Amino acid sequence: MTAEGGQQPSLTAGDRDAVTVIVPTYYRNDTLAEAIESVYRQEYRPIELIVVDDSGEAHAEPVVEKYDEVTYVPLAENGGAQAARNVGFERTTGAYVQFLDDDDRLRPDKFTTQVARFTDSVGVVYSALGILETEEVIPPKPEVRGDVLEYALQHALWPCSNCTMLMKRSLLDEVMPVDHEHAADDVGLQIEMARRTEFEYVDEPLIYSRNDLEDSLSASPEYFESRLQLVSEYSDLYDRYPEYVRKRALSGIHRAKAEQLMAENDWSVEAIKSYGLSAYYAPSDRPLKTAEFALSVFGSTGLEVADQLRRVSRKHLT
Repeated sequence: MTAEGGQQPSLTAGDRDAVTVIVPTYYRNDTLAEAIESVYRQEYRPIELIVVDDSGEAHAEPVVEKYDEVTYVPLAENGGAQAARNVGFERTTGAYVQFLDDDDRLRPDKFTTQVARFTDSVGVVYSALGILETEEVIPPKPEVRGDVLEYALQHALWPCSNCTMLMKRSLLDEVMPVDHEHAADDVGLQIEMARRTEFEYVDEPLIYSRNDLEDSLSASPEYFESRLQLVSEYSDLYDRYPEYVRKRALSGIHRAKAEQLMAENDWSVEAIKSYGLSAYYAPSDRPLKTAEFALSVFGSTGLEVADQLRRVSRKHLT
């Protein structure tokens, strides 16, 4: 059967203009159906849809079997989202590839809008990101287009991510399979793509994501350790750039870790240490980050003061 009110993806295998959507899923049948529906509602044709079930027990089969022309790949055991993406990519035949999380929603014109932005030199087109619960929109930074490798090494491409990017399959052939730790797979993929092609963006939210921190890798210790490992892994590449590129990456990772720890505990020795490391590595705004480190000793109350100082500083700069 087809999606209610929708059309079949209508893929011609090997079509040079086809978009392949790869959806890794893990015990999220309640949201998976909505993600699939958003693919069926795309204005663009042809589309190939691949669902890789990472549960190890074909948990998603009752959902997927309701839809026509979906390639369903149940894995024998859980290997993580990136392993599932790698398996899905092996089945890809389209000219463009979209990695879609099983709780995200595509805007109907996502592929139509993005495919029109590709050129011979542009191999990745990303977009603004919408947050489902709050309707907040996170826009791209105007400077993050063209050659973005320096920004990728600084881990500063957000909201460019696995879900907002549409990518040329010919370039992904050179990159996949990605074997970075799954908590840092998006940054690793971005660095590899930025080494090979230019990026362009659409300044509109073409995809909507859930802001579910409780179930997010970004709230886990592995997330931060994996990103630190990436900085080490790409050491030779960092050496080709000014030292501030590496420092900004390290400062940002430690600050994000500190914020997460403080949010969980209100006061944390480990958070204070991370704020200190963020200030130590900061290539710019070090006085503000040093003040933040000092005020973090007073927990969330001190950080509220630091946030006020930051806002005053930004106001003076503008």
